[in-house]
Amino acid sequence: EAQANGVEGSADRPGVKVLGEDPTTGEEISLRDGRFGPWKLAQLGRRPQDPMTLTGHVFSDRTEAEWIVFKLRWQRLTGQELPLE
Repeated sequence: EAQANGVEGSADRPGVKVLGEDPTTGEEISLRDGRFGPWKLAQLGRRPQDPMTLTGHVFSDRTEAEWIVFKLRWQRLTGQELPLE
């Protein structure tokens, strides 16, 4: 597989790693390297064979996405919201 800035991909799509298909919409779910937003947040299933679920969060930049992921993890682990914006 070809590699662009750390994300593997095929020779015809460097920097794009296809993870699967959204079970609801049939759209491709992929990991991409670079500025390809907007990004959608998905949650993995409990088991590896379970499908991912889109959360409804959409992001225009990586920093925003990372902050929301951190806040969601914080809430899941502590049971408390992290109200900081």
